Amino acid sequence: MPAPRTVLIADDEPMVRLVARAALSADGWAVAEAEDASAAADAVRAADPPFDLVLLDLGLAGGGGFVPRLRSVSPRTRFLVVSGSHADDAMHLEADGFLSKPFTRVALLDAARKALGPA
Repeated sequence: MPAPRTVLIADDEPMVRLVARAALSADGWAVAEAEDASAAADAVRAADPPFDLVLLDLGLAGGGGFVPRLRSVSPRTRFLVVSGSHADDAMHLEADGFLSKPFTRVALLDAARKALGPA
């Protein structure tokens, strides 16, 4: 049996982390959480093996350099940005996908699979 996909949910809203954790766990993902940018960066750096995906709140990403910095230490990891703003606001972050808040379980799982690319 293959190992489950791994995801880090990085969002400062506990309810978003709870909903995302429930959806992804039910789909077989191994889930970790971070409530701020510093914890997210530490988790990505420490992950061995690397996370398959980071679900990253746009507000935690700050400026455009956050995703590229994390990608430099974890090049295999894919980044899915979530936000209540428009997708255009996230495109400069060099993420692998975007998901609007609020999101449904189906939309989250679909966006996660698309961010990972072909199996």
